[in-house]
Amino acid sequence: MADQRVDEAREPLAGGAAFEAAGPAGAVVGDDSVSAPFLPLAIPVQAQHVARQAARWARVLRPPLLVCALAPVLVTAAQIWARGEPLALATLLLTAAAVALVLAGAGLLDAYLEHVRIEHLYELDPASSTARAASHPLSDLVGSGIPPVEALRAAVALLLVGGALGLPLALLGGGWPLLVLGLAGLAVAFFYSATSFALKRLPLGEFAVLLALGPGLVAFTTFAQRAAMTPERWLLGVALGFFAAAIAEAGNLRALAPEIRDGRATLARLLGRGRARLLVAGCLAGAYIMLLAVALAPSGPHGALAALLAAPVAAVPLTGALRARGAPAMEMVVTQTLRAYAFFAAWLVLGLLLGGLYLHVISAIGPA
Repeated sequence: MADQRVDEAREPLAGGAAFEAAGPAGAVVGDDSVSAPFLPLAIPVQAQHVARQAARWARVLRPPLLVCALAPVLVTAAQIWARGEPLALATLLLTAAAVALVLAGAGLLDAYLEHVRIEHLYELDPASSTARAASHPLSDLVGSGIPPVEALRAAVALLLVGGALGLPLALLGGGWPLLVLGLAGLAVAFFYSATSFALKRLPLGEFAVLLALGPGLVAFTTFAQRAAMTPERWLLGVALGFFAAAIAEAGNLRALAPEIRDGRATLARLLGRGRARLLVAGCLAGAYIMLLAVALAPSGPHGALAALLAAPVAAVPLTGALRARGAPAMEMVVTQTLRAYAFFAAWLVLGLLLGGLYLHVISAIGPA
């Protein structure tokens, strides 16, 4: 089906048919008799083709998931600046690019492997229309028009480029701790979906998400800035990790729908639907508990309390995780959890920056 859609997407560009349709009635576009005023009509057609290709790749790359990569980097940078420590902007941009490319590559690899798994499922049981209808939404490559082999090549390229960017970060001052963290992050990104022992299909694989997308990225950003990990940064990392784990748990809860046969043995499947719902709620609550532990400490960044303004947004996926029924409804819970994470991180960054700005102003004024 994906190949057929690729052919259909390419037909408007074959044989100059698109240019002929764009030209005036009776004009033979592509002939030497075409006057100059009509030649620029080719530009919008090419632009539309580029836009369609970009939309297809964006669908597979899932840009909203980049929040899970960029939020810990931005929160750590804001906390470092708020504490009055030097912040290297060039290093920060390189760090953000590295983690974003690795997460994008991991997501693309996951989409490719899901597509292969679903196709294999159809080969084993082609008469199962229920499994077919339920599994199609789980494969981002289905309907995108991107050949699976191209997606695999792009995934490998993104992982390699993102990993390679960690080398200059280590040379710029991160040292061996950053190099070790970078290699560990690459391993988690690859083994999250790849091989028959993929973390996403094993019990407690969600803890790998919590550690990698929480304290792991916070430590990676901290070491890249030549700073030291403090209890405050560890707790902020755990808070962000809890939110990332909530997204993963919501996805696992969605996969508990009886018509979806994905072969997972996740913690949510072992616990059962009722306890899995509480697990999602516990991850969301854990994020805010860790935030309060940081912000209410005597010397903590009190401006971080601004993240509590995102609590009403988090209430939507919380109630959805406890009450939603069926895979389509649970898909909305995943989306709303990701949205709540974006609001949580945005308010946290803003609160840290405002609190740091206040301290910087007080320090500049000096004692009266």
